[in-house]
Amino acid sequence: AFQSKLSTLDDLKKHRPKSHPFPNQFDLSVAVIYSSASKVDIQKDFYNYLNEYRDEFNFDEKPVSLSNVEALSQVISSCSDHDVVVVIRGGGSSDAFDIFNDEKVLNAFSNLNGYRIVGLGHNSDVTLLDYLADHSAITPSDAGIHLKGQFDELFSRNDILEQQKIKIFKLENDLKIKSEDVIALSANLKQLSDRTDI
Repeated sequence: AFQSKLSTLDDLKKHRPKSHPFPNQFDLSVAVIYSSASKVDIQKDFYNYLNEYRDEFNFDEKPVSLSNVEALSQVISSCSDHDVVVVIRGGGSSDAFDIFNDEKVLNAFSNLNGYRIVGLGHNSDVTLLDYLADHSAITPSDAGIHLKGQFDELFSRNDILEQQKIKIFKLENDLKIKSEDVIALSANLKQLSDRTDI
């Protein structure tokens, strides 16, 4: 058991990538990788919290067999151009999660450039893939909640920026008016000065 723990640590050290921040942009592409056998559950659990954002962002669904290492590795690798990659799976036996500890899957996942979210099984299901993610959610529903929170923050930041732009625009207008007033006062002062000389 101790040797097994050591080899697990070695795997993590080998594949540990640098973390990626959530992208601060609105033209986001989101890859959603899930079991081809459980689409209905995924729609209900994961997307339940994302209904208001379904039309705002490009959700690219990637159903795949989660018992086939090669297929899963290829699908993950095909998501290299996506801004956000989500891997979700419902609960099951502990053996069903072994695929998320496979070196090929870990390697493909660690090479992604986008923000990576993992939401596998139930609270007690933890895999090596969870340790490589930028956010490890405890369930697919929790993954949806986390993604909604990131979208909320993105729009909130944009609202603050828009308000600041409006303030800056108003200040620039005020400054322009004041500047014109100063020019007019300078002209009046010059006329008064000319009269004084006369």
